[in-house]
Amino acid sequence: KKIYEYFERLEKINGDTIEGKYKKIKSFKIGDDVKTVSTIMAKHGFSQVPIYDKNKICVGMLTDKIITKLANLRAENKKIKQSNLDPINPKIQHTDILKSVEDIFELYDYVLVEKKGKIVGILTRQDLNQELLK
Repeated sequence: KKIYEYFERLEKINGDTIEGKYKKIKSFKIGDDVKTVSTIMAKHGFSQVPIYDKNKICVGMLTDKIITKLANLRAENKKIKQSNLDPINPKIQHTDILKSVEDIFELYDYVLVEKKGKIVGILTRQDLNQELLK
């Protein structure tokens, strides 16, 4: 019965939009202090955050894995640099249908959610699974 309910729920939410199912995310900029950003990430439970340049263009993602590597460097190197960032994962619109994201999750663990051209959140594979199990 639980498997049937799972697939019934899957069918229902696949027609839903992304709106309200993603986590709102904080963003930072090139030159920000890694320790400060790391503290904020830990406080909010983020494992990755978008990083912007001075023109407010997202240039990459800072991950907890990158922070671990940077923690071993000298103090003068503990500012966020574009060369330290991971590439940006695909972006989707907040109005996109959940079903449209399935293929993306075959290749990526998360997608960035945009609203009016601005990144407003992140949707992870785990978020989608939690939605399915409600």
